[in-house]
Amino acid sequence: MTIRFLLLAGACLVAAPVAALTPADIEAGAVRATRGLEPTTLSLASDRLHGRDNNTADSTRAQRYLIGRLKRHGLGANTAASGFDAYKQPFVQSGRTGTNLLAVIPGRELPNESVVIGGHYDHLDTRSTPSGDCSASGATGGEVCNGATDNATGVAAVLAIGRALKKLPGGPRRAAARCAASSTARSPRRR
Repeated sequence: MTIRFLLLAGACLVAAPVAALTPADIEAGAVRATRGLEPTTLSLASDRLHGRDNNTADSTRAQRYLIGRLKRHGLGANTAASGFDAYKQPFVQSGRTGTNLLAVIPGRELPNESVVIGGHYDHLDTRSTPSGDCSASGATGGEVCNGATDNATGVAAVLAIGRALKKLPGGPRRAAARCAASSTARSPRRR
């Protein structure tokens, strides 16, 4: 009888839901979320990455930088690979080669449900006019199009949200898939 009671009590403890987040938990997460936005944006939008055009050496440098940060707060989505490759999702679409970066923070209650948080890390390289305006249809060779607002800040936000989610008591309720996409800056746009 005692063993049955202990097993039943243990099963109830394991199945008990995690307590809801308090306003203090949410506020602490919000404060943490803003840390790192500026340095990440400045790194991605620096002249050193030459506008981080897709499928270039500068894109590869941006990938290494981003994966280093994604690894701190999540697992690579490509379970067939290891190391940095676990975070890479290479693709070819419409004749364009790209590499999306994906990391997952496991969910505590609904691990098979995901929320996707994304931004794109590629930009326009040196496709600027003589007056300095950046254009997706321009030829390379002009001034660097740094892409701070398109979309280094978006990727910085993806990383910041991941940091905040990872630090929640017990982690996020659902899995959080964070995506830094490529091959978007020069993609045709629908009107």
